[in-house]
Amino acid sequence: MYLGIDTATAYLCLGLWSETFEARLELEMGRDHSKRIIVELEQFLRAQGVGKEDLKGIGVGLGPGSYTGLRIGVAVAKGLARGLSVPLKGKPSLEALAFRHLAEGETALVTLDARREQVYFALYQKTEGRILELEPIAKSPKAELLLRYPDKKLYEATLPDAVYLAKEANNGSQLLEPIYL
Repeated sequence: MYLGIDTATAYLCLGLWSETFEARLELEMGRDHSKRIIVELEQFLRAQGVGKEDLKGIGVGLGPGSYTGLRIGVAVAKGLARGLSVPLKGKPSLEALAFRHLAEGETALVTLDARREQVYFALYQKTEGRILELEPIAKSPKAELLLRYPDKKLYEATLPDAVYLAKEANNGSQLLEPIYL
């Protein structure tokens, strides 16, 4: 069983994945991630009949997004992974958003609000169930982005797919570096 965690947005996104099972919990947190993440995580695991000892790896969203939110999610994921001696893998939150929204074979811009009329964005394609990054994550005024890519579909998203992050944790571990733009 693999766990996925994303706190880059106003939502706490948790996911569990194995070859035969997946479950999600998505709760609007605003700025309360630090107050509620541990309690919600424990309740989620208990509700799914999963003990911490059942976890074989953890995937975490690296952003971009809320600076504080990212620090909370990464810190919890690191602490759990170290405490349980399981691999930890990080993936961009925008990639987890792309996985949730893109249809097979689709190419689109995926964005998150960066405030002040700006967005974090990347250009992705979903191919054979995998997400390919065609243009790296950047920050741009939304109006400029729309002018630059007038023919591309745009997903303005808020819920990264934590099950995707859990699945990706099955692919090994890596050093984690949150994406701050």
